[in-house]
Amino acid sequence: MNYLPYNIKNEGVQVLYFYTQWMPFYTKTTALLKSNEEKYKWEHFAIDCDLFKDLCKKHRVNCVPVVIVTDNGVEVGRLTGVVLASALKAFYIKIFRSKNGK
Repeated sequence: MNYLPYNIKNEGVQVLYFYTQWMPFYTKTTALLKSNEEKYKWEHFAIDCDLFKDLCKKHRVNCVPVVIVTDNGVEVGRLTGVVLASALKAFYIKIFRSKNGK
């Protein structure tokens, strides 16, 4: 998990997790995303909206938490709000299948 969002590139699949540290579940979600990072080999970024308001505006993040998946800089999926691990897993599978034509 990369906490330096200015390293975001417009190439490959990237997962952008927008959060704030005062959110009650951000550490659990971060751990869950880290486990998916290892499985899918996609680059993950955790973006604290209190610190990086410019990136929140750029990606049209109006509330937290938000998980956005981009492929070569183009948004291909978005989850908004607190989600269960099973919903996040289904979201990853959907994106993975669409990317790999399955």
